[in-house]
Amino acid sequence: MTENNKEQIRNNLSEIQQKIDQAAAKSGRRSSEISLMAVTKKKSAEVIRCLID
Repeated sequence: MTENNKEQIRNNLSEIQQKIDQAAAKSGRRSSEISLMAVTKKKSAEVIRCLID
């Protein structure tokens, strides 16, 4: 996996987290109460590890 791909994945995750934060605020909840779970059929474990690191 290239650094470019890793950066794109991190950017996507950041955008998702911002949307979660906004939705939580709108519903009167804390974003810390919401869990994001990565589920995939087609991506490798290496891609998922990039999200964790």
